[in-house]
Amino acid sequence: MLCERAVVSNGLTGHGLRNIIFSEGVFANPALFEWCISSGKGVMKVGVVSDTHVSRIDQLPRGLVDRLKEVDLIVHLGDYTGRELLDGLGMLGDFRGVAGNMDSPELRTALPETDVLDVNGKRLGLIHGWGAPWGIQGKIRDRFEGVDAILYGHTHMAKNELIEGVLFFNPGSATGKFPALRKTYGILVIDEYIQGEIIAIE
Repeated sequence: MLCERAVVSNGLTGHGLRNIIFSEGVFANPALFEWCISSGKGVMKVGVVSDTHVSRIDQLPRGLVDRLKEVDLIVHLGDYTGRELLDGLGMLGDFRGVAGNMDSPELRTALPETDVLDVNGKRLGLIHGWGAPWGIQGKIRDRFEGVDAILYGHTHMAKNELIEGVLFFNPGSATGKFPALRKTYGILVIDEYIQGEIIAIE
C-alpha cells in the first residue's frame, strides 16, 4: 500500500478536517495527495458543479466559468435549469451530466437520472438526489455498486466525506441558492487516488 493516512474535509476547504485510516485509494487533501500520488497514468482533473438554477452560462460566476475551461472533464449534477446552460457547458469542454428534480422535461429527456464514469480506473457514480437532505447518502448509495465515489447534488450543501470506503462528494450550489451559505463548486483530481476539494466562489 502506498499510503494509509488521509485527511478528509467534511465541508469547505480548511474547515472541519479530521484524520482517518483507509486503504481504498480515495483521498481528500491536496498535501497528502501530492505525497501519495505515484507515477504512471496522467492526472485527470474534473470540475464538478450542481444546483445552478440559471438559464444560461453567462449567469454563472465568471471565475467559475474560467476555472471550468481548465479542467479535463466538466460534470453537472442536476438542476441547471435551462437548456442553454447545458449547451453552454458542453461548449467549454468534455462534459457529462445528470438531470435534477427541478429540470424541465426536455432536460430530463436529454440527460440520464444516473451515470457511472470510469476516470483513470476509478468509478464515479453521478446522481442528483431527491427528498429531504437527512439520510440522502444512504438513499443514493443504494443506486450504485462497485464505485469509488458518488457525486451528487440536491441539498445545496457541500460535502467531501469518505463513508465506508466511498467518497461522497457534493459541490454545493454554484450560485449559492438557499440553503447554501455561499457559492461553491468542486474539483476532483484523479490518478491512482481521488482528491476532492470544495472551493468557495468569491
